[in-house]
Amino acid sequence: MEKENKVLFALMLAVFAIVACAFIMFDDGDVSATDGTWSSEGVTSLSGEGTVTNPYKIGTANELAFLAEKINAVEAKVEAKYVGKHYVLVSDINLAGKEWVPIGTEYMPFKGVFDGKNHKIVGLTIKYVLPEGGKANKMYMGLFGATSSDAAIDSVLNGYEPDMQKIIDWSKKCAVLKNIVFTDVGISVEGQTVGALVGKATNTYIDNVKVESGSLKTMGNSGGVVGFLSGSVVINVSTEDKYTVGTVAKGGYSIGGIVGAVRDNGNSAIINSTNNAKVEVYITSASAAGILGNIAADEPASTLVYGCVNNGEVSIQEIKTELKDTDDGKYLDNSATGIVGHSNGQQNTSIINCTNNGKIINNSDSKAGSLAGISKYTAGLISGCVNNGEIIGD
Repeated sequence: MEKENKVLFALMLAVFAIVACAFIMFDDGDVSATDGTWSSEGVTSLSGEGTVTNPYKIGTANELAFLAEKINAVEAKVEAKYVGKHYVLVSDINLAGKEWVPIGTEYMPFKGVFDGKNHKIVGLTIKYVLPEGGKANKMYMGLFGATSSDAAIDSVLNGYEPDMQKIIDWSKKCAVLKNIVFTDVGISVEGQTVGALVGKATNTYIDNVKVESGSLKTMGNSGGVVGFLSGSVVINVSTEDKYTVGTVAKGGYSIGGIVGAVRDNGNSAIINSTNNAKVEVYITSASAAGILGNIAADEPASTLVYGCVNNGEVSIQEIKTELKDTDDGKYLDNSATGIVGHSNGQQNTSIINCTNNGKIINNSDSKAGSLAGISKYTAGLISGCVNNGEIIGD
């Protein structure tokens, strides 16, 4: 079985190592050339015990790749020692020069606690090109591919404020990603859901994560930090103005400076987070915003966006071409907004005490930044929000 696992993981490496071609609308020159894929070469174990008091310690790129290999392993016995455990970074990790295979998949997600201790992940590089004639599928990409836990939070609001005590209590039982800084991100991906930190976070608590520089370029759903959010809380997350989030696609995608979309059936929140990155979209049909691109969660799930600020420019340039089916078969009227894009008419959406300072540009047939640059098509609550940004195309 161990031999079979090695073969399977080798196949995964081959998939992720496909050389990316240039996107039509983007100059791909800032995505650095790579030589192979990071692996656990020379690493047979991690120091520590994986407990709260003695977490597994990671100090090199090969040790981080060792974690990915163990979490992504097919055989439960191989990964059991590392599932649901505590991990800490003990130094900055330089991932430049080789491509990264994300930690966790939809079927084998990361379920533990990862504390970066404010160390930096430098040069995270992921490239993926759809095979000719291929369609988008449900692969999730970032430093982490997918995270998950069995601990669902039953509510995130207490009146008009986040229920922080309930969130803190819940965070002790769910998957956790915290205290991580990214610099020189270089992600160029087609047809997948992508975030620099994690592609899809389910029942996950994300706290104090920053992306300082680089670019995330996709032909699909994308968030500057998180691709899809499901039953999860993002708090104190930020991007800087040397970071760009861009998408080229033929339709139906969600793009956000912090989170691409809220999906599925869990209660989610984005709290006290700031986007300074530029969000630029070339597409036939999309929902783009500085904080959260789209809300498509199943009711009665609730979504809260509280105390967030967008300073980054959000722009959509419409491509006049024939639409094709996306992964979920839905199309979105073009929307460029400061805080939240579409909310699909959901009554359980709350956007409270948020500010948009960024320029909103919509060069398409649809309007930009309705509701004063804060959101579009929101049927829920908008309270205490302010738009200071210029709106072009309204």
